[in-house]
Amino acid sequence: MPELRFVIKPDVTNALAPTLFRWVFRYSVAAVVVYTLFYWLVRLGVFDLSLSRILFALGVIVVMFSFSSIKLQFLVLQNTRYVFYDTHVVEERKLLVTRRHSMPYKQISKIINNSSLWDRFTKASNMVLRTARHDEGQDMVLRSIKNSEEVEHKIYKLLKEDARTRR
Repeated sequence: MPELRFVIKPDVTNALAPTLFRWVFRYSVAAVVVYTLFYWLVRLGVFDLSLSRILFALGVIVVMFSFSSIKLQFLVLQNTRYVFYDTHVVEERKLLVTRRHSMPYKQISKIINNSSLWDRFTKASNMVLRTARHDEGQDMVLRSIKNSEEVEHKIYKLLKEDARTRR
């Protein structure tokens, strides 16, 4: 039975904040277009509505649509964890169906630490465990990992220990 070394979970707030801001921006652009249309319809006398009520309603719609656009991503990240054993790593997603993807350490050829400007600000990033085979489905992506440099060093330590035990 493999020995459990450590477990990490994605940092949900770090992962979803940029996505939420992106959706708010997209829906806000659409709201400005709709507001401009209503503004001219009110000015022309087609509608007798208060522009402040329209603006408030559009603001509520932007917020509601933005949060509803990221709810599935939130649920997936909230129910994901990465479990590191002494011989392999397992990605577990328990939502409606449990999905497990395991990768033995002997298959990992390198670790790629991708961090955007936002990631550097929040001290979290996406990590890719790359295999020697460059098949698309073979790599494992650890999403929104807090203190990723520390985690990277832990993984390299596990890789070194695994290589030593296989000799």
